[in-house]
Amino acid sequence: PLHSQFTMDCCSCSGPNADKLIDPDGVFEGCLQPDEARFVLYVSAGCPFAARPWVIVKFYGLEGSIQIVRCFPTNGADGWFFKPVNEWEQTVVGGNPGAKFDEDPILNATHMKQIYDKYGGGYSGKITVPVLFDKKLDKIVSNNSLSLAEKLCGKGMRLARTRNKEVELLPSEDDPAFAASDALLKDLHDNISSQVYKIHGSPSQADHIRLTNDFFATLEKLEDMLLKSSSDPSARFLQGKISLADFFLFNTAVRFDLAYRWRFNIGGDSIQPYGNVCRFPEIWSLVQRILAIEGITGEDGALLPEDVTRTYWMSVPLAALGSKKPAVPMLPSQWTATGWRSE
Repeated sequence: PLHSQFTMDCCSCSGPNADKLIDPDGVFEGCLQPDEARFVLYVSAGCPFAARPWVIVKFYGLEGSIQIVRCFPTNGADGWFFKPVNEWEQTVVGGNPGAKFDEDPILNATHMKQIYDKYGGGYSGKITVPVLFDKKLDKIVSNNSLSLAEKLCGKGMRLARTRNKEVELLPSEDDPAFAASDALLKDLHDNISSQVYKIHGSPSQADHIRLTNDFFATLEKLEDMLLKSSSDPSARFLQGKISLADFFLFNTAVRFDLAYRWRFNIGGDSIQPYGNVCRFPEIWSLVQRILAIEGITGEDGALLPEDVTRTYWMSVPLAALGSKKPAVPMLPSQWTATGWRSE
């Protein structure tokens, strides 16, 4: 399994030791079981890593066993928070009355760091989301986004499913298809989910252009995979049927035009169509089909577009990183350095 390679590459979380995880091997004490209201999953709307387990909870309708708790969708010097304490937090909360966030049900904490400090077993890494808290064990059992998403897809939670009960998003480890699935998830993590943050944190214009070109090249490869997966356009998925890999791609694809393309100065082409132009029609079609799944959108859904944009325009760590270098966005493919492509 590749769990130890799936470190949190997002640059919006606070604290040192970005490569540390509470369960680096993806094996945490106890197992996910369909116990009523046993677990709390802490998330934040903007984070594509937190979205990994969050969309699976919604896909399978696991809310009876796992309570979703949303941090305020931006963070400052003191990290992710539930209640505004300092002046900056009070200002952003007051200025964003439509933001969706919850009170902490475990400690009545004001900040995510308090949960880590009390229940993290001496953890010294970044204060990240997602976080899974086990009420029975009275501790954080995981902050590993891949491990959590995989376990939520596994047999341990099968009895808790209230939607899509017969759909298996991930092959079991003894299935011959598991190795290819694992490799695809790693490719998506390295070259899609994390790549946009590498672009944002690139030290020079040359690196910015190189990493951006690599990102779009991976999207082209995924576009081709989708196109070849089925003769039926409504049934095109990365692995022939809907899987965890499709949700990994979805989590970044929906955030690209909402935030990454603009906030990270990526530029280039969009994923969603503009007029009659769409460079990635298969990826956009996949996004539309996942958006139509019950639980993905809506007031309590796993995708909150306004809160996604709040995360990327107001989070202090993201703004600080972006200010370290001047980066010129890439031109859309319809433009050249001196004009418009007529062909």
